[in-house]
Amino acid sequence: MPETLTVCSRLDRWIQHFTRTHFFLACSLLVCFTLVQYGVGVVPREFYRQVAANPYVEQTKVHEQNYFQESPLLPIVAHHLGLVSRFSFNLFCLALIIGAYGLFAYFCRDRLEHSLAFIVFALLQAHPATTVLLAWLGMPDGITFIATILALFTTSIIGLALLGVVCAFNHPIALFAIPSILVLRRLAKDKGITWWHPVAAVMALGLGMAAVQGFLHLFDINTYSRLSHAAALDFKFWINQNLSFLPMTLFSFHNVIWIALGICILAAYRFNRLYFIVFALTQLGFYAITFFCLDTTRVFALLAWAPAVHCIFYSCRLLRERQQDALYEHTRKLLLLAALIGILIPNYYVYLGAVYHPAGNEFQIWSYLQSLLR
Repeated sequence: MPETLTVCSRLDRWIQHFTRTHFFLACSLLVCFTLVQYGVGVVPREFYRQVAANPYVEQTKVHEQNYFQESPLLPIVAHHLGLVSRFSFNLFCLALIIGAYGLFAYFCRDRLEHSLAFIVFALLQAHPATTVLLAWLGMPDGITFIATILALFTTSIIGLALLGVVCAFNHPIALFAIPSILVLRRLAKDKGITWWHPVAAVMALGLGMAAVQGFLHLFDINTYSRLSHAAALDFKFWINQNLSFLPMTLFSFHNVIWIALGICILAAYRFNRLYFIVFALTQLGFYAITFFCLDTTRVFALLAWAPAVHCIFYSCRLLRERQQDALYEHTRKLLLLAALIGILIPNYYVYLGAVYHPAGNEFQIWSYLQSLLR
């Protein structure tokens, strides 16, 4: 055990030194490692890419249950940029995700000490949100990902209002993710955040949903809503889907980041009980939503990753503010260990009650290398 602790301490000191001078290089190398490890996968049914050919007409030929036209932003942007081929459309989606990582790294470095910022960035790479973002190229998730990053760090009410309109026009996940982030930020007393911020965001999200309906009405596009789809399936179906691999399903929501969250809550709970109770309630609320979704891990991860990240760095901030320096250092080192484990162990996601691994992604470096050896 002492040898293990010595190795971890040396690694921690090296990371602190390296990230102090080469923070963005360290984050870039970590993203490259993630891409090599997981590869990227294109969603099998490319609804949004097909709609991008002409997003202003009803697309029942693509799929008779065209609920995907309730998320018009990505196809409209791709259409006007001329990104409608399979390669260009999915490359655009990948570029959004990579750009979002750069944005997240910038905000973390600006607000946290370098070593902690890198640890939080590494935890995001180990989070199932990264797994599903890379495995489901062709979905509006890249835009959703960018929007939740901005909601996590922006303090401007006007900026958040614009963000709410745009994000609601992109995908309904924003209706639940953005208000929960802002409520947690207010409970944490983040600088510049008042109760008007979540109120303004909710109003903006409502305006964005009204804009979606206005768009559909203007171009006479009939959709099969997601609510109708969930209600059309028998309740026994949803129970069976969620109970098929229940322990694996629950673990897939945050993977090793569950451990990181447990570490932070145990360390800082007594300093702001209300915050951590509300955080736990958001997780339960997200699961209630996810219960009625076919893409189980994807929906929960996209809803919950930003509140989880906020919980982690707010806990560390609390320990600093309460002058719990020794506890802070122990917590930071345990978070580093959790990040290392999360990056190295196999990841997976649950879809339609079945378990999938990134090794099945369409573009996978290890599969390519194996093909050269045959």
